Amino acid sequence: MLIKRIITGLLLLAGFFYVFFYTTPNIFFWVVFAVLLGASWEWSRLIGLTNRVRRIFLVAAYLLAAVGTFWLPVGALLIVYSLWWFLAFVIILLYAKGRALWTKRTWVGFLMGLPALGSAFIGLNVLRNFEDGAAIVFYLILLVAAADSFAYFAGRAFGKRKLLEVLSPKKTWEGFFGGLLGSACVAVGGGMYFHMSLKMLIAFVSISLIAVLFSVVGDLFISLLKRQQQLKDTGRLLPGHGGLLDRIDGLNAAVSIFTLGLILMTLWLK
Repeated sequence: MLIKRIITGLLLLAGFFYVFFYTTPNIFFWVVFAVLLGASWEWSRLIGLTNRVRRIFLVAAYLLAAVGTFWLPVGALLIVYSLWWFLAFVIILLYAKGRALWTKRTWVGFLMGLPALGSAFIGLNVLRNFEDGAAIVFYLILLVAAADSFAYFAGRAFGKRKLLEVLSPKKTWEGFFGGLLGSACVAVGGGMYFHMSLKMLIAFVSISLIAVLFSVVGDLFISLLKRQQQLKDTGRLLPGHGGLLDRIDGLNAAVSIFTLGLILMTLWLK
């Protein structure tokens, strides 16, 4: 399983590298659109939909909503999506205390999917159109992947205290801090790559670590949905990783926080 996980991760990273650096923003848009399509299909299963026609309608609604958001103010959208992930954190804490009545209402799951999936769609496309956008998007994915990988290995080596056992029995505080340490190293390296001043580097690393913290929220939130539906994986598309949402759960939460933070940092340091 570990070998499959590593091989799949490396292939995905290579594929992302090609898409980021050797394609246009327009092609990148359609790649992200395709990922949203697959993630939406998996989400429909996570909120309890079993009827194929209803699942197709949900996917179509999410895709139309995602395209429609391009006519809305980007800054306001990023703020709303970021606030959603704060709410998701509260939902996780409530679930841990045994309060999960909302999961019996499919319409609530549908509404939650709009920001949960839309945040990555908007955030990634906004980042891609920044100066050095391809490198920034690649950096963000590398940051989240590093946090996940360092947490995995640190947890296996040193893990003793459970992070939130009711949702993810294998996650530990030792793994959590190992992930933060690994992502901090990547953040410093990223800031140096982008030739940032010391002031900008400190802000950049801070924003990156906040994004990593929310990537954990995204991970736990998908774990919550899987637990409610008694599913091991969101799908079977990626060997060793499960489905698309199993792989991009952390990125979904991190990207809107990171994008908003980067915009605010740029305005602050002008």
